This record gives sequence, structure tokens and C-alpha cells, in this order.
Amino acid sequence: MEKRNLALIIAAVVIVAAAACVVVAMNNGDDDEQPHATAFPETVTQESRELPSDPDAERASAQALIDQFTALAATGTSDEIAQGITDLYSVASAFSEVRAWATVYYNMDPTTYESAYTSWNEIVSWYVDAMMTAMHEAVGGDNADNVKAAITAAGASLTEIESYAPESESVQELRSKETELTTQYTTVVSTDYTYTYNGRTWTVDSVDSSTTLTDEQKAEIRAGIYNAKYTDAAEVYVELVGVRNDLAQALGYENYLDYSYSALYGRGYTYSDVSDVLQTTLTSASVFDSLRSAFTDGTFSTKDLDAISTYGQDWNYSTLESFTETIDGTMSEFVKYMEDNGLVYTSGDGIAGGFTTNLRAEHSAVVYIGYADYTLFTTMVHEMGHAADAALTVSYGSECMDIAEIQSQALEGLFCLSSSDYIGELSDTYTANFLLNVMYTLYMGSAVTDLEIWAYTTEASGTTLTVDALCEHYAAIQEATGVVIDTRMDSGLHWASVGHLFRAPGYYVSYVTSVLNAMEIFNTASENWDQGVEMYKYILYQTIDDGYVNTVTAVGLSNMLDSDNASKVLENLKAYVDALIAAQSPS
Repeated sequence: MEKRNLALIIAAVVIVAAAACVVVAMNNGDDDEQPHATAFPETVTQESRELPSDPDAERASAQALIDQFTALAATGTSDEIAQGITDLYSVASAFSEVRAWATVYYNMDPTTYESAYTSWNEIVSWYVDAMMTAMHEAVGGDNADNVKAAITAAGASLTEIESYAPESESVQELRSKETELTTQYTTVVSTDYTYTYNGRTWTVDSVDSSTTLTDEQKAEIRAGIYNAKYTDAAEVYVELVGVRNDLAQALGYENYLDYSYSALYGRGYTYSDVSDVLQTTLTSASVFDSLRSAFTDGTFSTKDLDAISTYGQDWNYSTLESFTETIDGTMSEFVKYMEDNGLVYTSGDGIAGGFTTNLRAEHSAVVYIGYADYTLFTTMVHEMGHAADAALTVSYGSECMDIAEIQSQALEGLFCLSSSDYIGELSDTYTANFLLNVMYTLYMGSAVTDLEIWAYTTEASGTTLTVDALCEHYAAIQEATGVVIDTRMDSGLHWASVGHLFRAPGYYVSYVTSVLNAMEIFNTASENWDQGVEMYKYILYQTIDDGYVNTVTAVGLSNMLDSDNASKVLENLKAYVDALIAAQSPS
């Protein structure tokens, strides 16, 4: 029977895959046991995609169900109570799925769906707390023996329910404030800011299309626009950090990162365990710089990749189907399933970014991609790794976000190694661009994580957090390593453009560990394709999901919290990058 994991139901997924529990087929040394998919999703109907017209009525109906369970738990048999628990969890799953669709639609059209997005985030938080509170109180009631037997029979966690601490009104208010502030951030970043120059008001689009401005003038105007926008975003962040720390402390944690690392992301390590790997990656800027220089000096050009955006979505799907067939036949079938069910939502006008979230009722997943250029395809490759993780295993995917990101990053790397079969002469540029993004993500992930840890621990210590202090800390990281991440705005302000800091606090370190493990698979596959593919399948179809360290160890990958392992991967990657760049020089 499926384990009913609370984190799976309540996790608010905005950027990537939803949280879940355990999976199948680990590398235990038995050559006869191959990694394989253990589930396949069902059809997703149009009806299931429709948002309820009256959220308040849905909430009232859910409250009535909770009241009915409370009465049943007082006198019912274990079988009757078990059915009541099943009904409660069914509503939780249904509400979580509604929230998933509300999130997709909100990213497609923030103005139209802001109310639905906010309402369903609040309803899911309220319902799960009310449901868990009702079961927690029933465990301590006069009919406790039947209730405990029912909890076990229904596949729920008795330990989790017994230890559950009902949320106070103040905690609920903090959660609502958190949602309000994240929505405010989205409003800021989706607003077209302007800058007045020589008596004319400019936007980013008008600057980019101008034929009269010099490059220096364009840079000045862009900087003015981005500085204004992300200063406003930074002000929201300062308030968010305080609200989230208050929330974490009300729940019994030292600060929000202390809470999120364990309760939300299932890592099995704390934020204090990442200092060594952050230092290793922050001091390995040479690979990042060499790749960035290769695109600056014309060795490679991302403009060449624009051709991919003209191929169309049918080509995207057919290419992914063909490519994933070289990894696993079921994955190829799954890509076709995503196409047939229309489960990749794309928007050039929506919120920029990409994410995957679970659809529990169908054991499925839905992908949103807010890009229109060639990154639509690259993001599809990435998100298909998340979607496969969610839909092809009995447990709905990886609970640990570090593991979930390996599954997507490594899929991108494997595509690069076989990309000449699909995009021909663009292959080297495509691969170089992927590796540049990898190193950018790794370097930025380390810098952002360093800043995030500093922000939450500083605020929790009682020191007043300010935008200036955050920018000074972030600029100091870049100065120490000699790398300015983004030249569009003041160097210390770039962090405020990172949506994860606002929508998924504590998440970004998953990119650090996962990129390193994904590159471990990439490095292996570049020398032995079959061995690299097997490594990938083991992490995708894993048997356990017991935090980051235990899981990667079980499937034969390295623990990247060990800086020696991280250094080895980076050395091998540098050799690959050097060879890739050298191959472009005339002989």
C-alpha cells in the first residue's frame, strides 16, 4: 500500500519537482537486477485541469468532511475509521492537484490567476493542518486503539500523526503573509520597469530593438531598469526573511533554513555541512571563465542556437522521444505520453522559468516552461527528467531535492553527448552552452547559497537585515573569486533576480550537489556511454530516498559534500571543456 507521506502532499512546488517518498531498483551489486521503471501515469482529462469555481465552497465541504471524521473517530470501528482517513487524504491529494494547476495557470497569466493561486496555496496549508490536527486529537481520544489500527491500515504514518503539532493561528497568519510576499515579488519581476534617458522613457524591449543607441547607452539604460526592479525585489526579500524566520521559530526551529533543509527538502544534512563544497566551487571559477570567454570572443555563439527554436514543438517531442529511447524504452513512451496528454505548457508571455509539479490522482506530472527561444527545448530536456522521476516510480518521485535535480541535470548532459545525431553541426555549440550554464549554475548556486545562509542566520541572530548589507555581502563573494556574475546591474544586486530565493528558500544548494553528480555521470558517459546511462538509470529508478548522502552512496555515485569528490569532478570537467574549446581552433 502506498505510504501517505505528508511532505509529498503539502510541499509547495514552484520551480521544480514535487516532494515524495521511496523508489525502486538500486545498485546493490547484483548484475541481474537492472534499474527499471515501476509505474506509468494515467490519462489526464480536461475536466481534471479545471479549477473549482468557488474555493470557499470547497473549503466548507472539506471542513464538513473533517467534522464527520472527528465524530466517526470517537465511536467507529477500525475499518470505518480507516475509510475516513482514506477519504481525508484523498481530499488532500485533490486539493494539492488543484494548487498544481493554479500554479501553472498563474505562471501563464499572473494577472488573471493571482487570486486562484493565492487561495489554493492557503487552502492546502489550512486543510493539511486541519486534517492532521483531527487525526492527532483522535489518537489521544477514548477510541485510540481503533484509531491507531485504522491509521496503520490506511497506510498513514502513526508516528507522524502522534507527533504532529497543530498550527496556531499566528503560524497560519505567517504562512498567509509569506504567500502575500512571494506574490508581491512575482508582481515586481513581471512588471515592465522603465528608465528615462535624454527625455525618452525606455523599456528593456525598446532598448534591445533600438538602432540609434550605442552599446554603452544601452548598457546604462538596462542597468537603470534592472537596478530599479531588483531593488524593489530586494526590499520584499528582506521582509520575507523575517517572516520566514518567525515561522520557523514558531515551529521549533532555529531559523528557516534549519526548517527547510530537513522538513521540506529531505536532505539528511544541514546548512552547516555545505561550507567546504561551497568554497571548492567558488574557487573553481576558471572553467566558468574559460567558457564565458569562448562565447564572448566568438568561439561559440548562442545566436547559432536560435535555429532550434524554429524547429517547432513537434520536433522537440520527436527528438526527445528518439533520444530517451537510447536510455530507456519506458522513458521514450513517457515522452510520447506527455505529448499526447498536452502536459507541457509553454508561454513566451508568462513568467520566465520552468518547473514540474506532480498530479497525484493520475500518478502524473505537468511541466511549465516560460521561454520562447531555444531554451524552450533545453528546458524541456531538463524538466522531462523531473517529470519522469515523478511518474515512472511507485512513490511519485524523489523526496530529496538534491536527488531530483541530478535526474534532470544529468539528462541534459546525456543529450549533449548524443546531440550530433539530432542537431548536427550545432552540437558543439549546444554542448558548450550547456556546460556554460552548468558552471554558471554551480558558481551562482554556491554564491547564492552563501548569501542565503548569511541572510537567515544574521536575521535570526537579532541583527537588522538591510538591502545594502545583502548587496555588500554578495559583491564581496564575487570580488574574492574574481567573477562578476551579471553585468546588467550593480554587481551586488544580481541575487535579487534569483526566483528560488523568494519562492523556494533553501532550495538552491540542491543545484550545487546535483550539478556535481550530474557532471560525474556526464564525465563517465563521455568515456563509456553505457556505463554513464546505467548510472543515470540507477539514480532515476532508485530503491531508497534516504536523504542525499545515503541515496547517492546506495546508487554508486559520490558524496559531493566531500570537497575531494567535488574537486575530482571539476578537474575532469575542465579537461573536457579545454578539449571542446581547442577543437574549435583551426588546425
